[in-house]
Amino acid sequence: MTFDQLMALVGEKDTQTLQFPESWTQGRTAFGGLSCAFALQSMLLHCHDERTLRSFSAQFVGPIAPDEPFTLSFNLLREGKNSSQYAATITQHNQVCLTVQGLFAKDRASIVEVPYAQLQGKQAPNAEQCLPFVQGVMPNFFQYVDLNLVAGGMPYSPAKPLT
Repeated sequence: MTFDQLMALVGEKDTQTLQFPESWTQGRTAFGGLSCAFALQSMLLHCHDERTLRSFSAQFVGPIAPDEPFTLSFNLLREGKNSSQYAATITQHNQVCLTVQGLFAKDRASIVEVPYAQLQGKQAPNAEQCLPFVQGVMPNFFQYVDLNLVAGGMPYSPAKPLT
C-alpha cells in the first residue's frame, strides 16, 4: 500500500480500527512517521477551518505490530476562538503504542515579523543518484521513499563526513 492509500483509511470517527502492512515497518514496529501521520490525519479531518498546525508532539510508547488491528482514538482537548488542541492515541492489544498532541491556530495580525528559514542551494532530486531499495539491508518502508544522494559518500560507508 502506498502512503496515500494508508492515509485514505483514516476517517473522521473519534475511534477507529486500522492496520498497516509489514512493508511499512522499521524493525518490529511501524515506521514512526507513518504512525504519527495516522494520528495527524485524524486531527486534520477534525479541524474544519483555517487553523494551521503550530505544534506537534509525539511519544512513541511501544511498538505497533504490522498486519494486526490497532485502535486510533481522537480527542478534542480544548477549542477556543483562535486555537484548538487535539490529542490522538494508538493502542494495540490494550497497550498504548503512540500518543500525540497537536495545536492548531488561526493566523493573527502582528507587528512582529519572524522570517521563515530559507533553504538555500537545495538541489532538485536526480534520478541517477537515487539509492535502490535493498530488501533485508534497508528498513522495509524505504521501498516507498526516494533516497537521493546529494553530497558526500554513501550512507554507512567509510566516506569522510561533510564539513
